[in-house]
Amino acid sequence: MTADPPDGTDAPGFTFTAEDMAEVTGLINESPDQLLQIPDVCSLLSTSRLSRIKPDRVRTAGAVSDGVIENALEHNLDALRKSEELDRPWRLINPLRSNNYFILHHKTMKVLTVGPRTEAEILNLIGSGFRAENIRGLDLLSYSPFVDIGDMHAMPYDDDSFDVVILGWVLGYSRDNATVAREVLRVARPGAFVLIGCQYNPQTNEELNRAQAIKKEPTRYQHTDDMIRLFDGHIRSILFRHDVHPTMRHRNGDLMVIFDLKA
Repeated sequence: MTADPPDGTDAPGFTFTAEDMAEVTGLINESPDQLLQIPDVCSLLSTSRLSRIKPDRVRTAGAVSDGVIENALEHNLDALRKSEELDRPWRLINPLRSNNYFILHHKTMKVLTVGPRTEAEILNLIGSGFRAENIRGLDLLSYSPFVDIGDMHAMPYDDDSFDVVILGWVLGYSRDNATVAREVLRVARPGAFVLIGCQYNPQTNEELNRAQAIKKEPTRYQHTDDMIRLFDGHIRSILFRHDVHPTMRHRNGDLMVIFDLKA
């Protein structure tokens, strides 16, 4: 790799030589999963696979609990067709990858991601170092062998099944987050990592209803303290948290928190 200024300018730039590219190709051939560490690659592969899935191959949940907001399935089917927000899981998963315990043990960890919608999050998890056979998704819809059909208010898994549980922007589809939290605590093993992402939206429920974005009063969060409070008495330590900056509370944003449970 050379670091000569591009196009004769004074600004430094990098150019891959043919030898560099040959080495990169060799590394990819030896470990193709490394490509999945690139968000755009995950999005491309997920979109490509989804485009080849026939509509009748998309399975959906039948009866769901009263905790699910009225139009959750319809909203997510529409978002699936549009391939929306494929890069969002990276922002939640990446902080976990700097944890020393995770670095040492992630190859054997079993992970559940609730509400992945597409396979982009599954590919992201593989790129983050999880083994494909240790990954399960749970959603109201699925076209993927990685994703089970089910309701997060009554998860179809045994007690103490997972080392990592991810709630990626799904609590807003529930009117009963306390039940979701109890289910997470039931299926998570002692000491498990829990990752939660929620959307912050400054609009009122009335404004969202007028825009037909929601129905039947979903749970809304303003601060990560509210998400953490769901797991009071069960948290060992908070590893990462992200709140909306005070100067940006007039616009949509993300609330994120990662913690581990008491052993």
